[in-house]
Amino acid sequence: MIANPDGSWAGKKSGTIVEQQLTFPHRKFPQKGWYIFTFEQGVTEETVKEILDISYTVERDEKQEP
Repeated sequence: MIANPDGSWAGKKSGTIVEQQLTFPHRKFPQKGWYIFTFEQGVTEETVKEILDISYTVERDEKQEP
C-alpha cells in the first residue's frame, strides 16, 4: 500500500515525491525473461491527480538461493 488508512501518503517524503519500498518475500520468477507488472488504483476516482509517475525496481534478494 502506498497510502495510510487516513488517506495520507506512506513512505519517505521529499517535497512532492513519496518513495515507498514494497517487498514480497519468498517470491521467485519461474524462469528468466520478460514479465509484465500491472498497477491498479484502489480509489473510486477515475484519475488520482496527485500521482504523476510510478516507477519500480525488481531486485534479487541476496539471502535467497539463486
